[in-house]
Amino acid sequence: MANGDDRGSLIEQFLATRRRIREIERKALEKTGTPVPSGHLCSFCGNTQEEARILIQGIGEARICAQCIAQIRNMLNGGGGE
Repeated sequence: MANGDDRGSLIEQFLATRRRIREIERKALEKTGTPVPSGHLCSFCGNTQEEARILIQGIGEARICAQCIAQIRNMLNGGGGE
């Protein structure tokens, strides 16, 4: 089961990194005076509804975009990240 635990940890790190990159991008946009995308965000990567092809509403405020679903499916099937 260690392999499954490793894979889950890898997926969690990957998604956290994507989310952090989005936060940095938004802060950079704010500093330059560029309009920052608004609206609902993917809970996993930070994509806005406009940036994501599909944004699925989950329980409460949780949402996931089609790109994250595809990445997680790929990683669970033994593939790599992006």
